[in-house]
Amino acid sequence: MVRSQAVREESFPTGNQLPPPPACRPLHPGEASLAPGRAFYRLRPISWREARFACILVAVIAMSLADLSMTLIHATSIGMQEENPIARILMRHGGICSICVWKGGTVAIGIYILWCLRRHRSAEIGAWVCFAILAALCFHWARYNSQIAGLTGEVVLLDKTRATSEWFVMHPESAP
Repeated sequence: MVRSQAVREESFPTGNQLPPPPACRPLHPGEASLAPGRAFYRLRPISWREARFACILVAVIAMSLADLSMTLIHATSIGMQEENPIARILMRHGGICSICVWKGGTVAIGIYILWCLRRHRSAEIGAWVCFAILAALCFHWARYNSQIAGLTGEVVLLDKTRATSEWFVMHPESAP
């Protein structure tokens, strides 16, 4: 069978004319649509306040991860004294995984609560307070890291008497 090759005339837009967009209507009221116009009523531009708030929360997460990594680095190498009593118990009896889950969980819960309350001024104040506390903690870690090299003798002495002191070293291979 031979196909007839008829010349098809297609209408192409000329100049600045564009073909009309395809009709993509939402199936149910409130659903998103690809059609331009009123269908994007739920997607509004983000405000400067919301962008600032999101940046603060991202910085809080980053500084919390830095604190966790410094805690694990020092606790599994030269040892450290944990001041947080809950973290101290978890580090002594639970191991590395439990401290990661606990610290990650508390940060995630706090970030979630702040994000849900982001439209209130008090949530932004709370986010700034968290930011300031974690920034101070990062400065503390920086100062501690710069001074620990000069404390090698004291660290060895504390490690030898760790049965009676708060100084401890986590050993990943001896986890319960």
